[in-house]
Amino acid sequence: MGSGFTGYNRKVYCVAVQNDGKILVGGIFSSFNGISRNSIARLNTDGTLDTTFDAQTNPNGTIYSLTVQNDGKILVGGYFTSINGTSRKSIARLNTDGTLDTTFDPGAGFNGTVYSIEIQGDGKVLAGGFFSSYNGISRNNIVCLNTDGTLDAIFDSGSGFNNRVTSIALQNDGKILVGGFFTSFNGLTQNRIIRLNADGNYDNSFDTGVGFNANIFTIAIQSNEKIIAGGVFDSYNGTPENMLSRLHTDGTLDNSFDTGTGFDDAVFALAIQSDNKIITGGYFTSYNGIGRNRIARLLGGCVDVSLSTHWSTITANNTNATYQWIDCNNNNAIIPNENSQNFTATQDGDYAVIVSSTENFCIDTSACINITSASLEESFNDNRLRLYPNPNNGSFTVETSDPIKVEVFNSLGRKVDFQNLEAGKNQFCIQNIGNGLYYLHATDEFGDRISQRVIIVE
Repeated sequence: MGSGFTGYNRKVYCVAVQNDGKILVGGIFSSFNGISRNSIARLNTDGTLDTTFDAQTNPNGTIYSLTVQNDGKILVGGYFTSINGTSRKSIARLNTDGTLDTTFDPGAGFNGTVYSIEIQGDGKVLAGGFFSSYNGISRNNIVCLNTDGTLDAIFDSGSGFNNRVTSIALQNDGKILVGGFFTSFNGLTQNRIIRLNADGNYDNSFDTGVGFNANIFTIAIQSNEKIIAGGVFDSYNGTPENMLSRLHTDGTLDNSFDTGTGFDDAVFALAIQSDNKIITGGYFTSYNGIGRNRIARLLGGCVDVSLSTHWSTITANNTNATYQWIDCNNNNAIIPNENSQNFTATQDGDYAVIVSSTENFCIDTSACINITSASLEESFNDNRLRLYPNPNNGSFTVETSDPIKVEVFNSLGRKVDFQNLEAGKNQFCIQNIGNGLYYLHATDEFGDRISQRVIIVE
């Protein structure tokens, strides 16, 4: 690195990449390359300082978490009491230029530290950390906030966690994985990892047994929905596991993910590449006896279990394998006689495939794919709901004979938008999503549902 490129003068705790490739960095620092920047900065794609990002943001403390919304606004969490002189206790939202977004008002905010922020499909904000109240209301270490910063009273975690939450990860079905230092949740013994339903209640289908024997710092979810956890532990549910484990979606240990002797010290950060390889960062100097100083990349699986979808047909991308399709909504039951590379669903549901490699004798299971198109044909031309033009660029007209609630899902079954529409013609705009096939589900006041496909082409 040449003269004048000194980087940050103190610690960096979090990084987030915007849709345009620019990089947000948070921590506890006061300069970048000798230029004043307090605890948060934005870099251009070449690593130079983005001077269009307001230098007066100035949190008066530490940033531990950065999350970018679909509209480009930035949620920041940490341990601070103000942003550029305006009171904001441990959470704030910034505009795209780094100025404070005053429409997000946390009131008195948190009485402690925020370590993790995640945005749900409906735009609500999950925040975890080490605190006992939000805006004067008792909440132990996890909250859900409305899009304006007010407390979401529907999210009920009871007495919450007995110790800090360091990581939150959202599954495609909206369930919430939580990791940290805790040993109980709402009075229930739960060691360092748990899964909650979208309303904040304990999900008892996720069985971790005695859990981890020491703290979790980070959780990440692979495309096949398997769960990677990193921390300072050396066992999970009684099985030796050094600093890194992979779990099945039901909470059991995935023994096919063999870390050997594992890491020799803590794993603090995880990132999953598009090919399911795992980037790990921490305080370690070796992995499974091989020297690696503070960063390493691991293979995410021994066999390709990625899938493609077209309407109600799912295709396994691995061509050198044998296949067995399963019904995720029926305790992963085997679907008789479905052993080809392609599977066409005859009814809506969640489906996956067990892939057995013919090259290395490895077996793994794909993510569950939600199919909502199997039963669309009968309602596609329903005159109670018209959608035009289609295809479109994300902006279109929805004409309906009755007031309806409209939800839009992507091909993986994840909700990407929702609106309440009045009878008549309504303009509908879906922002910040890519090209592809989406499904629009409309529900009227009597609970009747009409569905249509939407093709987005920019």
